[in-house]
Amino acid sequence: MKKKICLILAVVLVFGMAACGKGKAPATEPATEATSEAATEATTEATTEATTEPTTEATTEPTTAPTTAPTTPPEPEYEIGKIINARTVNVRNAPGTNSKIVGFKSNGETVKVYETRTVGGVKWGKISYTDEWWICLDYVSLDKENGGYTEPATEPTTAPTTEQTEIPVPTAPAAKPTEPTRATEPVTNPTQPTTPAPTQPTTPAPTQPTTPAPTQPAHVHSWTTVHHDEVGHYEDVVIQEAYDETVWKGAYVCNACGAHFEDVTSVGVHTFEAHDGNTGYRAESWQETIHHDAVTERRYIVDSAAYDERVCSECGAKG
Repeated sequence: MKKKICLILAVVLVFGMAACGKGKAPATEPATEATSEAATEATTEATTEATTEPTTEATTEPTTAPTTAPTTPPEPEYEIGKIINARTVNVRNAPGTNSKIVGFKSNGETVKVYETRTVGGVKWGKISYTDEWWICLDYVSLDKENGGYTEPATEPTTAPTTEQTEIPVPTAPAAKPTEPTRATEPVTNPTQPTTPAPTQPTTPAPTQPTTPAPTQPAHVHSWTTVHHDEVGHYEDVVIQEAYDETVWKGAYVCNACGAHFEDVTSVGVHTFEAHDGNTGYRAESWQETIHHDAVTERRYIVDSAAYDERVCSECGAKG
């Protein structure tokens, strides 16, 4: 729009100067100036419009999260051992006798020892590479020459398979030919003529005259109110049912005399005082069942509530 206006003004100015009788030089100068201004404006406008538009677009895309699944760590090296010198050995959640008991292993059972630690002068072994399960190695026999106790390999036995044999079905014996049945001849018995018995004439019985019963006067009830007390009884109501509870118990047992102690200090003092420290001790655990009787409460049970009733004092009718 500005370009057109500038061109129109330049043309009008040229014709105006020509009409006034002036020379060509003055007319050439405004025309050149107008042309230069229009060209500059057009160039500036076009450049401005062209440069105001965005020329770049975002080409970055969000990166995807890694899809690598976590892998299970491989099983580390271990030694194979066997439970000895005790009926059961406690399994704890950390090395040391002060740790919590999480289970037990039985005599003759095989375990894998992945790690060993010494706590309080006692050597402990970790028997699981994924869980914190520790056991006292005083009760585990390790094969040092072969790197662990090796169980004898046994070949699996295959149970024999038996094919089902077909049992011959006994055939029924051939039916015997039946003898032809003889035709039965009709048997007719001669009928004897019947003679009707003579009938006796019936005589009507004489009717006795009926005497009307005397009428009694209508009974008038004499109502009275009878009170019935509440009826009930006492009985024992069970509040909590009887139940059995299984609990774990453990003790430290002297290997020499079999005495039981509740803590390590007591059994240690016993082995030095009673056996001059020439014996050891073991930890045993077992399950016991504790019976809890049912809890009852004596309550009064209402069989029938108290009520009032109208009764006739003369005839006993109830109204």
